[in-house]
Amino acid sequence: MIEGTGEAVATVEVAAAFAFLADPHNSTRWFAGADLALPPEGPLREGLTWRLEKTAGTRHVLPMRMTVYEPPARFVWETQLLPGLATNNVWELRFQAGDEAGTTRLQMFFRLRLSPAGWLTRVIAPQSLRRTLDTQAQAAVDRAAAALANRGRSRKHERRDTPGGKSSARGRKRR
Repeated sequence: MIEGTGEAVATVEVAAAFAFLADPHNSTRWFAGADLALPPEGPLREGLTWRLEKTAGTRHVLPMRMTVYEPPARFVWETQLLPGLATNNVWELRFQAGDEAGTTRLQMFFRLRLSPAGWLTRVIAPQSLRRTLDTQAQAAVDRAAAALANRGRSRKHERRDTPGGKSSARGRKRR
């Protein structure tokens, strides 16, 4: 697997940070920039599944699964695209008490579980891909820290950075 990492500090207790970020219902506030196509059902647990709406970057609905759930230390989310045949993304978020009281150190690990055809990626561009994954992991963990700081605010007042570097208001889709 090829891996990228990112780290941030949030001004919230570890248990509260974990409870908020591990819940896929809150993922639209920090994780994917995609609404839930099919929300998870039942309590948070290993094996929980849900689907994220397609985006310009994904081009299709993403089936997701929580493969590790260890409150309040860490959780792992993975895409479930033809396991063994397609490249799947693995996101691990770890939580530790920060150096200052009431803070949490967040560590994001973004890994690619490459498909059998992914060997070419491993040979041709491992360093540039690792840098890209580092950038994406850092951006995700920065959004997580910001979402924790703003978790009491309404989504319609949030701002998100778009890929072009511009900020845009983020609200619920109207159907």
